[in-house]
Amino acid sequence: MSLQSILVPLFVQTGLAFFLIIWMAKERTALLQLREVKWQGIALRQKA
Repeated sequence: MSLQSILVPLFVQTGLAFFLIIWMAKERTALLQLREVKWQGIALRQKA
């Protein structure tokens, strides 16, 4: 296996992960600004 065949999928997967993180952060921020979601409704390391 060449180094390129290993690194390209790794970088693609990492890029997609960062894309999803940024996208979801923007969506969550928009919902908080519209007051459709309250801060108390977002569980951060808490049991549901």
